[in-house]
Amino acid sequence: MKIMFLLILIITAVLISGCISNDDITTKEATENINKQNITQLIPREVLFGNPDKTSSRLSPDGTLISYLAPLDGVLNVWVGPADDPAAAEPVTNDTDRGIRTYFWAYTNEHILYLQDQAGDENWRIYIGRNQNPAKRLYAIIP
Repeated sequence: MKIMFLLILIITAVLISGCISNDDITTKEATENINKQNITQLIPREVLFGNPDKTSSRLSPDGTLISYLAPLDGVLNVWVGPADDPAAAEPVTNDTDRGIRTYFWAYTNEHILYLQDQAGDENWRIYIGRNQNPAKRLYAIIP
């Protein structure tokens, strides 16, 4: 019974779809020529997919320092500076490969913790760096 019902349903669908002709479909013809000056310019890929100027800003636990991710030689690194003068920030990491995407302040106000993998292997490690010791990755906490 079910097979007979499905067969009738399929035959009905085929017959109905055959009744529609191309003349029934209406399309609008272009009535105006598009002027090339009216075409919006594409957004450059660098703007969409490139590194941001600054991102992920955070205050230290005591509120005296501000940190953020910004490019250093084209690679995202952590920068730290006084909270009242963010323009005076200096890089405290020196990653040259993939860039740092996630970091945190330690409760000591002296250490930055950040996640990093090696060459995209997704074997994430947590590294610790001192904000007074620029451009040095001290050691991996979780090997």
